[in-house]
Amino acid sequence: MKRFRFPLEGLLKVRDLKQKQVMAEMADITERVNNQRSIVERSEQEYRDEMERFARSQGEAFSIDMYRTFDRYIDRLEGEKARAHDRLEEMRPELERMQAKLLEARREKRVVELLRERHLNRYNEEVRREERRELQELNQLRKEVSSVSEDTSVVFDDGDGSEERTEDLRTRDARRRAEYLEQAGLTEEQARRSVGL
Repeated sequence: MKRFRFPLEGLLKVRDLKQKQVMAEMADITERVNNQRSIVERSEQEYRDEMERFARSQGEAFSIDMYRTFDRYIDRLEGEKARAHDRLEEMRPELERMQAKLLEARREKRVVELLRERHLNRYNEEVRREERRELQELNQLRKEVSSVSEDTSVVFDDGDGSEERTEDLRTRDARRRAEYLEQAGLTEEQARRSVGL
């Protein structure tokens, strides 16, 4: 029997490659989104820290100029925080688009994988049928050999009362068996092992 060959193996490799490329793109956008999230978290933390510092310093003497400076600094931190949030939101559609693209690439690959599995199942079933057929042939051969062995005890009378064989039945049996095994592509040893002779 020929070894298993999937006719769409090339397509499966192409779809696998496409999925890997989309996964690499997805990893890139995910890394950028994570970096932006870190920037957002840092800007929020810096803003909170400065507000706490300002609240603690309320008991101390502050000049108007110091309040103005602090106010401008807080405004700048709020602006940085808002811009970091905006950049993160701008990345969200690209991330969602890439997730959908990856999902589609995985689905396309899975379709071909399912076809391959079905094809392999059919191939395996055909192999099992072929093995059953060969076993049936070997069993039939064993029955024929057994019946010929029983016939070897038959003796022919030539009419003169002397017992004589017209042909050595064992030789004929061996010749038939050898011819059959040759046609089946088996050796004597393989035939014995498969039928338990």
